[in-house]
Amino acid sequence: MKVPFLTRSFILAFCALSISLYYHFAYSARVSIPVITRPTIVGVPQTTVTIINKEEAVKATTIVKPTQVQGGGARTPVAPVVAAQVVWVEGVIEDTSADKKVRKLQRKDLIYEHDSLTVQKGSSGQIVFSDNTLFSLSENSIFKIDQYRFNKNGKTADERYVVDVVKGGFRTVTGLISKAGPTNYQVKTPVATIGVRGTVIEGHIKVTKEKDHEVPTAVFAVIQGAADFKNKAGTFTLDQNHKYANFSSDAVKPMYTPQPAPELKTLPRTEMVKPSNELVSKSVTTSAAAPSPGKTTTTTTTGGGTTSTTTTTTGGGGSTSETSGGGTAGGDSGGSAGGDSGGSATGGDSGSTGTSTGSTTGSSSSSTSSGSSSGSTGLVNDFSVCK
Repeated sequence: MKVPFLTRSFILAFCALSISLYYHFAYSARVSIPVITRPTIVGVPQTTVTIINKEEAVKATTIVKPTQVQGGGARTPVAPVVAAQVVWVEGVIEDTSADKKVRKLQRKDLIYEHDSLTVQKGSSGQIVFSDNTLFSLSENSIFKIDQYRFNKNGKTADERYVVDVVKGGFRTVTGLISKAGPTNYQVKTPVATIGVRGTVIEGHIKVTKEKDHEVPTAVFAVIQGAADFKNKAGTFTLDQNHKYANFSSDAVKPMYTPQPAPELKTLPRTEMVKPSNELVSKSVTTSAAAPSPGKTTTTTTTGGGTTSTTTTTTGGGGSTSETSGGGTAGGDSGGSAGGDSGGSATGGDSGSTGTSTGSTTGSSSSSTSSGSSSGSTGLVNDFSVCK
C-alpha cells in the first residue's frame, strides 16, 4: 500500500521530534552512570561519574586559590611592620590597612607599614615614627606609608622610609633614617619626590578635577636644612637661600617665592615628642646580636709559703677558669672567654702575685686590662633626643 507523501512527512517529523525531546530531557536531568571498573579492592571505593548540565556545572565550579608554600610547607603569615604611633588627633582620622580594614585612630594607636591615613574635613593630627620622624597632617589629607624599616643597630643598608602625601597639608621633622642615610628617605607627592638632608619641611598639595583628569599643584617651604625636589623637569633644591617654591605640575620647574604660600600658615602644630617605649620595642629591626661584654676576675690566695692565683674569664655563652700555684713567690694564670666574646690571659713568671691580662675582641673594639674586659655591643640609638 502506498503511503501518501504528507503522511510520510508527518511520521518522519514526529520521529525526529521524539528523538530530539528524548535526548534533551535525558541530558538535562541528572543521570548517574556507573563506570566499569576493576574488581573492588578493600579500601578503594568504586567510581561513579555524574553528568550535569551546563548551568549546574557553572554553579558547581569553585575557584580555589593556590596555597602559598615555602620550603615544602605552609608559609607562616608575616606580621605587619609597626612604623609609627599617634601623638594626637583632633576630629576624625581613618586608617586603612593593607587588607582594607578601616579604623578610627586615637591617641597612642600604632600605625603599620602600608597603612593609609585619611584626615576628614575639619580634622588634623600628628604621628611619630620610631626613628624620631614627626609628621603633622591637616584636614582633607591622604597619607600613605609605602615602606618603613628602621634598624636599631644602625645598619643603614637595611633602613627605608618612603611615604606618599597624596593631597593635603603636612609638616615633617626628619629623624634618624634620613640623618644616617639620606638616600633611604623619600616623601612622594603628585608633583615631585622629596629627598632630604636633615630638615624641616612644610607642604600643601591641592588636587583639582578638570573634565576627565586631575591636576595637582603644590607649595613647599624648607624651614631648616635642605631638600631636593625631583620631577620630570629635573631636580631642584630648596635651602635657606631659596626656602619657598610653588609647583604647578610634575613636569615643570618650580617657581621660587620670597614668602611662604598662605596655605602653609594654617598647618597644624607639631609637638616635639620622642617615640614611646612601646613603639620602639615593636618597630625596630635588630641585626645579628653583638658580643656580650666579658668579665675577668682574679683571686689571689697566699698561705703556707706559697701564692696561688685564680683567673676566671666569662663571655656571652660560657666561662672558663684556670688555677695554678706553687713556688715561693710566683703563680701562673690563664683564662679564655667562651661564647661570642673571645679572649686570652697570660700570667707573670715571677713576683709576689700572678698578673692576669685579659684581651677581649668585640664587634668593633678591643681592650686589654687587668681584672676586666669589655666588648662593643654596636651602635644603639639614643631615643631620648628627638630631632
